[in-house]
Amino acid sequence: MNNTSKLQTLLSDAVKSAKTELKGLIKDLNENIKYYDTLAAQIASYKSILDRLYTAQEKGMTRVPIGDGATALISSELERFKPLLDGVSQKSKEIASQISEQRKRQAELNTVIEQGNEKHARTRALILDAREQLVQMRSAGLQDTAQYQQSRARSRKNAYTNGSC
Repeated sequence: MNNTSKLQTLLSDAVKSAKTELKGLIKDLNENIKYYDTLAAQIASYKSILDRLYTAQEKGMTRVPIGDGATALISSELERFKPLLDGVSQKSKEIASQISEQRKRQAELNTVIEQGNEKHARTRALILDAREQLVQMRSAGLQDTAQYQQSRARSRKNAYTNGSC
C-alpha cells in the first residue's frame, strides 16, 4: 500500500469514526435537551407554587388549600417545595453543562469530518491530476517512440537507397 492509499485510509477511518461518534452524541444531546425542557417546566411549576405561597404569607394567611378541601400550613408547604426547587435547579445546571460539552464535541467532530472530506477531495484531485499527467507523459513517450521509429525507418531507407547497406 503506498503512502497516498495509507493517507486516504487514515482519513477515511477518522471520518467514519467521527461520524459514528457524532451519531451517538446527537442522540444523547437530543435526550438531554428533552430532559432539560422537562426540568425547566418543573422549575417553572415549583416557582409558581412558591410565588403563590409567599404571596399568601405576605397577606397574613397561615394556611393554604392543597386540594379536596384540605389545607396545609404555608410554612410546611414552603419547606416542602424549596428543596424540590433547589434539587431540580441543580440538576438543570448539570444538564445544561452536559449539553454545553456535547455541543462543543459536536462542533469538534463536525470539523474533523469537514477537514477529512476536504483532504479526501484534495487527495482525489491530486490523484486525478497525477493520472492525467501520466497519460500525457505516456502519450508523449509513445509519440516520441513513433517519431524515433519513423526517423530510423527513413535513415534505413536512405541508407538502402544510397547503397550504404
